[in-house]
Amino acid sequence: MTLGVSGMLWEANLVMVDQETGSLWSQMMGQAMRGPLTGTKLENIPARMTDWQTWKEKYPHTTVLIMSRTSARYDRSFLGPDRGIGIGLVAGGQARYWSYSRLNDNPVINDQLGELRLLVVIERQSLTPAIYSRQLGDRELSFALVDGQLTDVETNSVWDLLTGVAIEGDLKGQTLAQLPGFTSDAAVWSLYFPATTWWAETPAGAP
Repeated sequence: MTLGVSGMLWEANLVMVDQETGSLWSQMMGQAMRGPLTGTKLENIPARMTDWQTWKEKYPHTTVLIMSRTSARYDRSFLGPDRGIGIGLVAGGQARYWSYSRLNDNPVINDQLGELRLLVVIERQSLTPAIYSRQLGDRELSFALVDGQLTDVETNSVWDLLTGVAIEGDLKGQTLAQLPGFTSDAAVWSLYFPATTWWAETPAGAP
């Protein structure tokens, strides 16, 4: 499919259009809502929403897409903890949302959504969130911040919060699977997923 911007919004979110059939797609749902492909869903793959400085430091040989239109408004402050932004996940017919304000206070969250054991983290300086699976092979891990480093409780290995790669310890070189979280305004998220649960109570580092 070749997708572009339709110029329309649905429930305060972008509507895409495909060139092949003219079907209209919800960006949030990843699903065709009108046209010949109505009901068809796109595969949702993990992505990372961060600032350029953080990305460039982590991947110095990266390529970058230069858009024809940019805006200086979308700097780091746009995602500040007081802006009503967070990251959500839909899995197994369930949805959950973690606000940046909660993550800023609890930057390492061990959580569970259905059968999925989740690790939800945020790198505070760049306000970069990520959702990983805590399942590594047949082992379930739990995590905490130890001396400012992301560390699993079971082996005391140290992990890179931004990549999910173990950088020290028995599990060095192992990688946590990143899950396809979606950065969204809380009000918009609730429009699309009215039955969502909202993370609020679990203390940082608790399994």
